[in-house]
Amino acid sequence: MKRNKISTSDIISYLPSNVTENILKGLPLRDAVRTSVLSRKWRYKWVTLPELVFNDKFFLEGWDNGKAKGVIYQVLLFHRGPLVKFDLWYRPLESCLDINNWIFVLSTKNIQDFTFHLHGGPRHEIPCHFYSFMQLRDLDLGNCVFKPPPTFNGFSRLVNLDFFRVTISSEMFGLFISSCLQLERLRLRGCADFHSLEINAPNLKYFKCFGIFESVYLENTPLLAEISVTFGFLG
Repeated sequence: MKRNKISTSDIISYLPSNVTENILKGLPLRDAVRTSVLSRKWRYKWVTLPELVFNDKFFLEGWDNGKAKGVIYQVLLFHRGPLVKFDLWYRPLESCLDINNWIFVLSTKNIQDFTFHLHGGPRHEIPCHFYSFMQLRDLDLGNCVFKPPPTFNGFSRLVNLDFFRVTISSEMFGLFISSCLQLERLRLRGCADFHSLEINAPNLKYFKCFGIFESVYLENTPLLAEISVTFGFLG
């Protein structure tokens, strides 16, 4: 009696869609993209991933800025459908106009979780189309300039905020925080461009801050479940 032999590639090709989705979600982005060579049916499965994480696990050792930027462009070009999370944390990458183009593409994706850290070089001014990310729940910025347009009314769904070496005026910071009524977690590190700190956040549960300030004022904030503040007062 003959037995029909099924190749490994055939097995991979005909896995149920929920199984392939779980496999792809559990892989680092670089490995998920590389599954496109497994079979014809897997070629574009990765393009609907809800999360894109560009970190040290994605970029190969020795890639320069040009190579890294080219790969990011390709991934964004092929991606289809909604995107919940975008995470870019690559040490060699510095401020460049390409970043604004990536953020423009992301403005159509209903991003909920946005992490963007540059290392070294000048701080990158976040482009105006970023402030249309109305679905944001988690925001983590590093080495950036946060200067929203006059029409900006905050991120009404924001729950977690982390600023590291972010340039923002005292007045703008106060207005921004007071407009994020759902904010529960706030962490500030190395934001030395404003000397007074005013926080109006009725749902704040966690606050961690490292900085030097002339004054610190908490208004309409509940008894925090966890607070860690390092102050060096001026004057």
